[in-house]
Amino acid sequence: MSDVITIPVPKKALVFDIGGENYTLSLSDKSRAAINNRYQQIEAQEVANNQHTSKLQSMLTDELGNIPDSATDLQAKEARFKITNKYEKKFEAASDKAEKIAMANYLPFLDLLFGEGAGQKLYHLCGENIVAINKIIGLVMVELNKANNVSDYMDQYLKSVAALKQVAEQVGEDDGSHQ
Repeated sequence: MSDVITIPVPKKALVFDIGGENYTLSLSDKSRAAINNRYQQIEAQEVANNQHTSKLQSMLTDELGNIPDSATDLQAKEARFKITNKYEKKFEAASDKAEKIAMANYLPFLDLLFGEGAGQKLYHLCGENIVAINKIIGLVMVELNKANNVSDYMDQYLKSVAALKQVAEQVGEDDGSHQ
């Protein structure tokens, strides 16, 4: 039956070993859509906050650049201190907002990925470190995107077919050389 083409079925789920415990992520269309939608919402909030921080940095640089050259060293130093102090408070507020975004979104997102309670469990496992949680989410999303990349799947399939063909050709050559 050499006419039969075998097509491997892609995975239905991804299993992650995090801290010695397995967490299963479904690859169903329904799950994937909910995950991608929620991840995009979180990303949008983070991007907006990062843009705000970049704008503050630019404004700080501009204000520091506007200190008159005619100012004495003491006047320039005082002006730099006032400006820097004003922006330091704004940067702290932006950092606090980033932390609030993370706390409000990351743990519920892990619940969406792995089931109710997973976010809190992983947060405690990571020593209540939201940055570590962000890294876990990033790695999970990389694997999710790899698992859902159809062209990668097709490339892998074509490589396996090419490898089988090469093995078959070598076997054929070996059979021919022994005669």
